[in-house]
Amino acid sequence: MNLGWFSRIALAAGAAGCFAGAHAASPTPALQEKVRAATFEVVIHKTDPDPVTYERPLPLELLPYKIRNDAYWSIGTAFAVGPNAFVSAAHVIEVPVGGQFTAPALRDADGHIFPIDRILKFSHDQDFVVFAVAAPPPVKPLVIKPEHRIDQVVFAAGNALGQGIVIRDGLLTSETPEDQEGRWKWLRYSAAASPGSSGGPLLDAMGAVIGVITAKSPAENLNFALPISAVRNASTERASIDTRDALHLLIFHGSDVHQTKGQFSLPRTYGDFAKSFEDIVNRSMAEAIARFLDQHAGEIFPRGSSAKALAAPYLELMPTLLYEDDDKVWQTKEPENSSKTDLGGDGQIEIGVSRGVAMFRLQRPDRADSDVFYEDPKPFSDLLVKGLKISRAVAGESIQVTSLGPVQADQLHVDRHGRVWQIRSWWLGYDGNYLLAFCLPTPEGYSGFAEQVPGLIADRALMIGKLLADYTIASYSGSPAQWQAFLARTKLRPAPFDRERLAVGAGKRLQFESDRIKFDFGGDGVHISDRSAVDVLMGHLAKGDAASWDVAGITLREDFDKFNFVRVLRYSKPASDAGPEPQQLWQRLRKRESPYDDTAHSYGASLGYGVSSAVGAPAAGGPGLDPNLEVLYEVTLQTETATLPREMEDREQQLVRNLHVLEH
Repeated sequence: MNLGWFSRIALAAGAAGCFAGAHAASPTPALQEKVRAATFEVVIHKTDPDPVTYERPLPLELLPYKIRNDAYWSIGTAFAVGPNAFVSAAHVIEVPVGGQFTAPALRDADGHIFPIDRILKFSHDQDFVVFAVAAPPPVKPLVIKPEHRIDQVVFAAGNALGQGIVIRDGLLTSETPEDQEGRWKWLRYSAAASPGSSGGPLLDAMGAVIGVITAKSPAENLNFALPISAVRNASTERASIDTRDALHLLIFHGSDVHQTKGQFSLPRTYGDFAKSFEDIVNRSMAEAIARFLDQHAGEIFPRGSSAKALAAPYLELMPTLLYEDDDKVWQTKEPENSSKTDLGGDGQIEIGVSRGVAMFRLQRPDRADSDVFYEDPKPFSDLLVKGLKISRAVAGESIQVTSLGPVQADQLHVDRHGRVWQIRSWWLGYDGNYLLAFCLPTPEGYSGFAEQVPGLIADRALMIGKLLADYTIASYSGSPAQWQAFLARTKLRPAPFDRERLAVGAGKRLQFESDRIKFDFGGDGVHISDRSAVDVLMGHLAKGDAASWDVAGITLREDFDKFNFVRVLRYSKPASDAGPEPQQLWQRLRKRESPYDDTAHSYGASLGYGVSSAVGAPAAGGPGLDPNLEVLYEVTLQTETATLPREMEDREQQLVRNLHVLEH
């Protein structure tokens, strides 16, 4: 291409200017010495001793010498701005809040520790803190310079990757309004930033502070700093929190706006600061959840599009979450990615995932009852970790946890259905998380869900967990001996069993009686022994416009690991919007069409025979089912034992005669 002189000169001048501006100067040795002397690591003391035990000794010798011999975790950076006044990012000193760690501290290049004493200024939304330390080190503060200009050379100083203070060069590239209301502008700069740099100073070419490093850009090397003027002009009397984000409650469709807003007085000790901070964020979360439930009351189960979930019982013994799908239809779904771990002695634990939450069903070894199992968290936790397969990563290796330390919290919670949960948490000191488990006692062991959560959000996770407990579908199973012990354990027994009578094994019979139904089974098609299992299926029972949590079905298995069983299931007349499948099932039940026609059906050579009936309250006008009934019960007898179809049908009819439906 042939360019005129003007064009060539203009392009050359532009290129020269671009390359000159992109070349950032390196900090002089004197400047580096000055900055390093005033810049510190922020550290927290490691948990000592480690409360967790592992499948084998941790290969700590594979870790770098400094890390394996350091008594502290390095979590960020801070710098001096005055006599016993240090600045860092707010999120750095929030790390220990809610956990078992001690208060954060400063560490200088010689390893001296200076615990944080008092919080002098704080803004959660602007992400900065000013604090004083106990017995402050003699240090010359960095100069503050609020003025800055785009394209100027900057230096970013920070505790990069926890390996000590480093200083890196770049340019101040732009200013970006904060997302919420554009209340201030973040400084964007091109100097490298690494984990651990948060809270460090952003400096001009002369070493004066123009900003506080707050965040690393996720996609490119254009990182964030808060202008130092925001820190200088902040109140010394009030700490502030004013953030806004989305509240998503897992089981509900969509999300809501959640604002955390509050203030508290300063100065105050770190311990008082942490408590005040937690109080505000926890209160805001509680208010946000209550507001969400109130605003969406018309859509929340059993209102809204709930007909599908109310039409048929959930038949699995594995617990799951009731949830609102993308079409705003409430439904249940068996947990995904399930895996079972053998615990020996007929015990096992199954883990699956429902809406991103780890659900578990624990059948404790040796089916005999033990009161200690429900009172002492350790036997339970040792079995739970076998299923969850919690591991600790050390030098690229994954070491499985075999036992947790002492339980940190163990409380009872009664959900809206009258079920008693044992909520337990254990501190995993190696990563600052808690294992939080919601444990529903059952005759055979426990059902529930568990999650690892950072200490900072542990209280908020507890709130969400209590909400999820209300929407957890879980049933009860156990041997006759386990059921007898469970029903006698009144402190942990769910409310439905206070108003209904269930007797298992007495005289080798299964008896159930409520204001809806009663039956007495045993010897007429099913046999009860010490190896039998009784599954009480729970669910939301619809009757007209109302729904209650109660027994939705009972299955008696002659042998817990075989296929012979008798089952009674309750079905409500589905609403018009329940979908075609529930409607078709209801019509087959009402008309006693196959397979509910009292006729034995073969399930193949390996499964034997099954026979089912549909039973309702007696019809006023004669035989058959009243077409106006809103509730029907299925009675099914199934066996893998070789038998004649006619014999199966006779045994099933005896079961039907012993079943009395009292509700219409």
